[in-house]
Amino acid sequence: MDSEITLSIPGSKTAPHKESVKAKLAKVAAKLNLKKNFTRAATAVVIGGAVIGAVDGIASCSHNYYQESTVRAVVTDKAVVPSSTTDSDGHTTVTSTYMIYTNEGTFRNDDALISKGKMNSSDVYGAIQKHCTYDFNVYGNRNHFFGTYKNIASIKLVPTAQCPSAPNVG
Repeated sequence: MDSEITLSIPGSKTAPHKESVKAKLAKVAAKLNLKKNFTRAATAVVIGGAVIGAVDGIASCSHNYYQESTVRAVVTDKAVVPSSTTDSDGHTTVTSTYMIYTNEGTFRNDDALISKGKMNSSDVYGAIQKHCTYDFNVYGNRNHFFGTYKNIASIKLVPTAQCPSAPNVG
């Protein structure tokens, strides 16, 4: 036995609309199926993007990551960028990264004790002056997807009229 639902809109001059419960349930099921298909498609896009990013990240990290190259660049700006993480116990750890902005790209200046024996990033950061030209010995890769930058291993001032001398730091 099929029950009927009567729908009427207050103020409407049309006759009440009768629809069976099966028909109403079929419409609701169709809407739910559309939502399910959209959710599946959105999930596939997110997973696909993550896979592509991971493959790109692995490829960029494995190719000569620790090999240094020298980049001659003019410093346009520098900044200390803080970040924080909170563990499951609610303890927050704040760290900072020294960022160096140049006409040849952006570099980070972090300590790298194990890979490069570098523990003087604060001294390097303090020695770098805006509008001066440096030879930056850098390593690593710039990866836009993961937000990684080449790290500075050492710097050497290139004397110019604007910056005839400055401290050179490891």
